Amino acid sequence: MTVLAIDLPGHGLSSHFSDCTHYDPFDGFLSIHRIIRHFGFDKVILLAHSMGSVLSFICAGVFPELIDAYIALDNVGPISKNPLIYIRKVAEKILKTEEILKRKLPPPAYSYDGIVERSYIGRGKNISIEDCKILLKRGAMKRPDGKYHFTHDLRVTIPTSVGRFTAEQSAIIASAIQCPVCIIKAEPGIDFEPREELLKIVDIIRKGSSKKVEFHLVPGTHHIHLERPELIAPIINNFLWNSSLNSKVM
Repeated sequence: MTVLAIDLPGHGLSSHFSDCTHYDPFDGFLSIHRIIRHFGFDKVILLAHSMGSVLSFICAGVFPELIDAYIALDNVGPISKNPLIYIRKVAEKILKTEEILKRKLPPPAYSYDGIVERSYIGRGKNISIEDCKILLKRGAMKRPDGKYHFTHDLRVTIPTSVGRFTAEQSAIIASAIQCPVCIIKAEPGIDFEPREELLKIVDIIRKGSSKKVEFHLVPGTHHIHLERPELIAPIINNFLWNSSLNSKVM
């Protein structure tokens, strides 16, 4: 099986969007489609975590003919919020970010230990220092002066994917997913909205698809794939082995 591990635009070592644009969930799931089209794949298996799980959820519902299976780690559908509060929050964040970018300042520089600490605090301290170091292999870059800076585009911190879809829209997308689905939720993990909302989406997928839909609750943090890979690897392997998939690309 061919495995592609993708840094979406603005993340990791991928390039950033041009000025005067902002990152949007539509850009995210369209990036998945563009990658599939670029390589000429007929179908692929999507394995994703957190925001990537949301984008893969959208892609699986909007382009079901391209997705052979969908595996989600600690998140599934888009988060629905009060539209008025959401719009104001995003607008304020965009304006603040634009003011920062307008100054054309270089990104903040840190010592290696400093950027590890910053990453640890930024993730709510719910990830180990060693796992932060793994993420920083692609999430940070060493400068000529020996200092480090984060590689992500500042604009990806704008919460544009939160609240862009109503609960009704997420339900429609869920009902359109036709491939086998494996959802692995960490406990406690992070609940981006009430747990019952996630379980509603799982139930809608089950009712709308004739294929296998699995839901697993696994003890661990939001970064369960880094913290306890030995717990989730067998689940994923068994799911792939027993799903009679045609795709050779994940």
